[in-house]
Amino acid sequence: MTKGVLLFAHNNSTVDYVKQANFCAGQIKKHLDLPVCLITSDKFNEDHNNFNHVKVVPKPNTQQIKTYNNVNEKHKDFWNNTSRPDAYSLTPYDETIVMDTDYIVNNANLNKVFESNEDFLINYKAQHIDFESRYTEEMKYVSDVGIEMCWATVFYFKKTERTKKLFQLINHIKNEWEFYRFAYQIGNKVYRNDFAFAIAIA
Repeated sequence: MTKGVLLFAHNNSTVDYVKQANFCAGQIKKHLDLPVCLITSDKFNEDHNNFNHVKVVPKPNTQQIKTYNNVNEKHKDFWNNTSRPDAYSLTPYDETIVMDTDYIVNNANLNKVFESNEDFLINYKAQHIDFESRYTEEMKYVSDVGIEMCWATVFYFKKTERTKKLFQLINHIKNEWEFYRFAYQIGNKVYRNDFAFAIAIA
């Protein structure tokens, strides 16, 4: 079975996510020794040579805004982070690790997912690196009365009929986000992968 890593990168005027993904892919090859597929709607130059596969997709039709902090300066920009539910249909691999492009791989621990009998693995329980409870409680649930949060920062899946249906459900939740955010009492109007994955898995 083929194994690899999938990275999504859609640039805006603030961040060159493709460049960021290229660095991430270099770390993946160094520590995990896995091929990397880039999913992007942007052009990339020949210096971005850490990708084994590149799939160019239409730019996500989203008007989502994110606030970027740069030392003493804050500004808003478009944030295209809604492609992750398409991971199942876009990956060229039978077994795939999906991760944020700013996730820095410095060891081979993630390769352990391929030894699991599970066809889908994702992080549930949030805990900040300093282990202070204020972070845990603030980040544990999707809302004050909601379901437990999970984190789409890094996840693994194997192509099975079950995971195919899971990603179909996640896409449905994304497309009907207004309904689901009210149903689960999520105050944030902006679609978020973490919320959609948590709802689909619940």
